[in-house]
Amino acid sequence: MKNRTLYCFLGLFALGVSCTSVSSEEDMYALALKKNPALRHVLELYEGDSLKQQAALFLISNLACHEGVASGDMGAVYKAYELFGTGKFTYQQALDSAAKVCGFSGARNITMKKDIYIDPAYLVTNIEWAFKVWREQPWGKNVPFGQFCEYVLPYRVGNEELVPWREKLYYQFMPIIEKHKNDSDIVKPTYAAHLVLDSLLRAPFYFTGEMGTNIRIGPQIADWRGGSCLDLCDMMVYICRALGIPCGIEELPMRGNNNAPHYWNFIEDQDGKTWYFSMFYWWHRLMEAEKYADVYGKVFRHRFSLNRQMKDSMQTDAYFVHPEFRFPCFEDVTRLYATDKSHTLTIGKEHFTREMGKGSLVYLCMSNRYDWKPVGWCRYDGQAAVFNDCHGGTVYCLASYDAGSKKLVTLSPSFSSFSLRFSSEMTSSLSAFTFTLKSSFVVPGTASSTRKSFSFSMMLIAGTEACLCCIPIHSSPKKSLNRLGNQF
Repeated sequence: MKNRTLYCFLGLFALGVSCTSVSSEEDMYALALKKNPALRHVLELYEGDSLKQQAALFLISNLACHEGVASGDMGAVYKAYELFGTGKFTYQQALDSAAKVCGFSGARNITMKKDIYIDPAYLVTNIEWAFKVWREQPWGKNVPFGQFCEYVLPYRVGNEELVPWREKLYYQFMPIIEKHKNDSDIVKPTYAAHLVLDSLLRAPFYFTGEMGTNIRIGPQIADWRGGSCLDLCDMMVYICRALGIPCGIEELPMRGNNNAPHYWNFIEDQDGKTWYFSMFYWWHRLMEAEKYADVYGKVFRHRFSLNRQMKDSMQTDAYFVHPEFRFPCFEDVTRLYATDKSHTLTIGKEHFTREMGKGSLVYLCMSNRYDWKPVGWCRYDGQAAVFNDCHGGTVYCLASYDAGSKKLVTLSPSFSSFSLRFSSEMTSSLSAFTFTLKSSFVVPGTASSTRKSFSFSMMLIAGTEACLCCIPIHSSPKKSLNRLGNQF
């Protein structure tokens, strides 16, 4: 599937406000009221209901983090999805047919609007419907308020055009739940999610990896039932949230084995345990996160609120931060999925190809075809770059971000990492050392594999687990980076 980016836009320059002046929740709330004074009426409306007022504050304090389609013509895109969802066309055929009907292909003349200017009436309707399902559903008592705010309450999923959706989807899919109102497990949100997924999988759905728009489709995807893995995840989120089921999206920002991101859904049970599911994983319905077997590099959890802890810990003006991390509406949940296969990755300064000042931001990047995509960051301490909760099975590179050119500047050769386990006896006798591993990779355009020697000059030992960091002795051709694979 074509690369999609996390949609956590914050157009504060366009608002004439410096990024550093809205770093706190209070500042973002004040900014929202300043730019859209009518939002005060929402808070006044809920003066007699403390929970609804807190929910309104949660949404208003994060409005500046989001935007969506305000005007333009999405007709050809919608038509292509509609045709593809019939199962009678390949996506290219659907795209061509939509172009003939509409007279053009793709989205046209699209303009985006910051959510800070949202219609207060739309916000109130959303809050009312979210509370209705939270309070009436039997599993609602097992959904904490914080989880409700993050994964039931939000009025949008991505950067789609805002349209009313909760009432329609509620009446469309509530019959699934009504059939099981007397089930003993209906008090569990995971059971409700299982019922919805099981029902949806009884009808056909259609997948394609060729969706080319970076604009999310919106709640119509629940009727069209086709698209990329992200589209199908959006469908599940809309349906679940309309029913009061706290559902979200997890993201592999880059799959190390095929240079594409991947997405699936998740839900937390009443004990806070994460369960993953997807229209693709039909054979097991819901499964514990630690049993997910397809982790590469990093796993991010989409959220509606700004990850203020991550943003504040960077201690850098947003202008100088890479856009992927500038206003992060996500959190790192790699350890939930990789468990003991996640490790701390340390790259010493001897492997840097450029001098970096102490305290500089360094990004851990994954190979993205002929480019790099940041998936982690740290502050260089003058001796090494240290990244927590990393997973192997992919190609990494270190980079810095040049705000002037808006480009990444590589700081190291490409490398890979993996974990090994040693007995306690072996661990006690090990110290830092170097050994050589043969690793094969394919250079596009050549008929055979190329073999290179990799020097392992670093070993991090914690208990009986070691992380080996593989740095090439000779820099590999750029085109070979996609296909680099460890063979041992």
